[in-house]
Amino acid sequence: MAEAEYTITVGTEEEGRRLIGTSTPPRKGGVAVNDGMIRLLCSSVEDGNPRYWGGGECPPGMLYTWIQEMPWAPGQAVRGRVMAVTIPLPGNQVVNAGQKVEFHETIRVGDTLSIVETLESISEEKSTPLGRGHFVVTRADISREDGTIVASVVNNLFRYRAS
Repeated sequence: MAEAEYTITVGTEEEGRRLIGTSTPPRKGGVAVNDGMIRLLCSSVEDGNPRYWGGGECPPGMLYTWIQEMPWAPGQAVRGRVMAVTIPLPGNQVVNAGQKVEFHETIRVGDTLSIVETLESISEEKSTPLGRGHFVVTRADISREDGTIVASVVNNLFRYRAS
């Protein structure tokens, strides 16, 4: 596994702020939405909803399953990184502070999903018990192959220097 995926880009607050409004290139998920994985999850949590047992729908809790790149595949280039760790900021540690997910369309068996992340904001430097740092807000739009956005995720991550 490539170590680059865990690297946090360190830089100045000014460098980070220049990237507000920019987006990542689309990253395609490693597998298409499939009935086998849906049934495995539903069996594990004893969810008998018939929409998930052959009904062609995907439980909302599996959203990230379908946008994860494969950890390894023959001939695959280094995986992409989550946008919030690629923003140059002084902080070299991260902790997720919150997330809001909104579904726009039902995710169905056969869908292949992609994710595009956009940097929405960077807070002024804050002091917390963890250390000094910045809250980084990103928005991820998750789309089908035809460009239909099926879900949006607003994530608030704290990038900090440990005390």
